[in-house]
Amino acid sequence: MSRVLAILLAFAVLCLAMIWHLTPAHAQISCAPLQAMLNRLAKTYHEFIVIRGTAGDRQMFLTLSQAGTYSVIVSDGRTGCVILVGEKAELDNGI
Repeated sequence: MSRVLAILLAFAVLCLAMIWHLTPAHAQISCAPLQAMLNRLAKTYHEFIVIRGTAGDRQMFLTLSQAGTYSVIVSDGRTGCVILVGEKAELDNGI
């Protein structure tokens, strides 16, 4: 289980690094009140938090649905910003 968490944490860090290098023209970051965003992801895409972590004063959430859609959200505790979304995600059981 710790291997899965390490892989997902590394993935999240990589995603954040990629976002910081995007130019404003390429970045399409959507922000909203955190709880409203999580509720909408749950209602619209059936995504729920599978990993949460902190980096400094920021929180990071990885949401995942059984269909394989996922979102990476960064938050200051009040506002959440979706920095990455995708499809066909699956948890690695360390096999």
